[in-house]
Amino acid sequence: MFYRACLASSVAMAVVGLALPGGAATISYDADLRAILLDGSIERADLAKIRDAFDAAKGAVDGLYLHSPGGDFMTAIEAGRWVRDHHLATYASGTLCFSACAFLWLGGSRLYANGVVSLHMPFYRTSMVTVAIPDEGVAAAAWYLATLGYDRALMDAMLVVSSTESNEMFPITGPNTALFHIQYAPLPDEGLYKEALKGARVHKPPEAAADAQ
Repeated sequence: MFYRACLASSVAMAVVGLALPGGAATISYDADLRAILLDGSIERADLAKIRDAFDAAKGAVDGLYLHSPGGDFMTAIEAGRWVRDHHLATYASGTLCFSACAFLWLGGSRLYANGVVSLHMPFYRTSMVTVAIPDEGVAAAAWYLATLGYDRALMDAMLVVSSTESNEMFPITGPNTALFHIQYAPLPDEGLYKEALKGARVHKPPEAAADAQ
């Protein structure tokens, strides 16, 4: 299946991709963890929801925990810049932080992860069989990574791995981390974050809670 990092194009163009598992993201706040929790596929309204959760917590937020298969690319990098501006750490789920989620994770002022975090170049479908990697998506990805201080090698790897007929992603944690000069630490006691997600799902409407499993 394709994991998408959709591009919100500046022209009037429908950006499409195959549906991601997990449904629309739920944004919640856990006071004990001092963290905002993002659970599900990233959509265009999610940055506003993250800001609202931050404001409601009156600044008592140290980080953003991500459990997401990906989603809207432009929202992810806008949120990543916002996270860096607010000096928040990012915590990647050990089982689910791919595609646009990985771009958002890279925005953290401190990075934590268990398991594999993977990404690819943003794309949109132009037919049932063709996937286009738009120039503006390449430019946005390059500018975002450069302004955050990441090595050129990370962008080069995306250009090499991604293709218009490929669903390939590559890991940016594990052995590849040293190649890209990404510094991260193991996520402390991820079980606490998973329990917090379960608690947040209890307060969802039944159909939304089912989508998040």
